[in-house]
Amino acid sequence: MSMGKEVNRAGDRRAGFTLVELLVVVAIIALLISILLPSLSTARETARQVKCAANLKQFATANHMYAEDYNGVFVPIHWKTGPGYWDRQEWMENKQYFDRMDVDIDIGLPEGLHCPNHPDEVTPWRMYGMNWYGFSDETGLGWSDGPEVKRVDVKSPARKIQTVDGADWHVPGPWAANPTNWQEGGEGGCCGYLAYRHFPGSTNAGVTAVHMDGHGSFYSQDEAYPNQQVEREILWDVYNNE
Repeated sequence: MSMGKEVNRAGDRRAGFTLVELLVVVAIIALLISILLPSLSTARETARQVKCAANLKQFATANHMYAEDYNGVFVPIHWKTGPGYWDRQEWMENKQYFDRMDVDIDIGLPEGLHCPNHPDEVTPWRMYGMNWYGFSDETGLGWSDGPEVKRVDVKSPARKIQTVDGADWHVPGPWAANPTNWQEGGEGGCCGYLAYRHFPGSTNAGVTAVHMDGHGSFYSQDEAYPNQQVEREILWDVYNNE
């Protein structure tokens, strides 16, 4: 009987985990977590970027619908309401434009159209920006005078950026851009800042854009603001025929 009890005790010891085995299992789990977490984070950020791309598609569609009803003229970036410099309105206050999205802009931009990465402390109407570079050069009017852009005058619409989801107030012209990540103050500056909200802190940080023909693209920081002036104008100058 005593020998049987000893055998059972030996068997009990073999059935359990040693401390070394337990530490190995914990180390393997920690390693797997460290490998998977960046992938999960990237997948989550990709989903947010796709959401913004879907939003921008609605903005682009509404802009073309607006042009259909206004003799082929896109929604003005600004339009004059009086004689003074400040007597103007922004495109985000254009009721006729947002009617085509079933949005009452007096109430505000609905949550469903918010960029998921837009900082909470910044007013929602600043989360998107329309490209206005080249508008005043072509028309001879200043950007505050409400220069009209006709759809037929836009050169290479598939290459020209119309609206982006990472901008502070207005999208800059290539001659005046001051691109920065919003975490580093891009949202706090004056008009004309690009805010690279998507994949922040990575080499792929950038913005989602919709083009004049209605299709969307993601641009990294270097792609959105190329070093060469000619390359910048291909993206931003709507009257450039490159």
